[in-house]
Amino acid sequence: MGNFKAFAAGVVATVVALQCGTFAYGKWMEEKISVIYQNIQVTVDDKELITTNEPFIYNGTTYLPVHDVAEAVGKKVSWDNEKKIVRLYDSDVVESTKPDQKETSSQDCFTVSNLKTDYFAGTYRVYGEITNHYDRDFEFVAFKLNFYNGTSLKGTGNGIVMNMSAGETKVFEIYIQDNISGATRYELQMESALNYDEL
Repeated sequence: MGNFKAFAAGVVATVVALQCGTFAYGKWMEEKISVIYQNIQVTVDDKELITTNEPFIYNGTTYLPVHDVAEAVGKKVSWDNEKKIVRLYDSDVVESTKPDQKETSSQDCFTVSNLKTDYFAGTYRVYGEITNHYDRDFEFVAFKLNFYNGTSLKGTGNGIVMNMSAGETKVFEIYIQDNISGATRYELQMESALNYDEL
């Protein structure tokens, strides 16, 4: 009977150790986050905000680009990269800047390069590199690539890159169902970037 108890205790300890080990291994290998898209409707003064950026939920917080919200309430948006400030202001207000100061946007702080595409079975795989030009680390960076032929939007793809250190370049890939053949240019649009200090 003593041998059976020792054997049973060993089996239980092994199962517990394997479960913990599997969990730790899975956590170590994980590079994606889970965001929730629930067809979230955003209203401003009881009018629905129509936007090409679908809001999503991450860790109980709803994310929508500041640019979309600002436009909905008739504001303009600018980015001060030096001070790390997003400014919302009335459209008839002109911001004062130093003559030698370059206007930047969040897209200037993240850049995409070495963009390539593959096509298979109705889906485009778009892959390349994204670089973090900020002087801070981010838990994740969510972005959108819009593909155009002239001024005509051909298709859109969303991407998320995890754990981007300051100055780091990472490889990404996104999949697009839209027909982007014939696209002559693309634009990078930042969805959100969450740094460790904000957690």
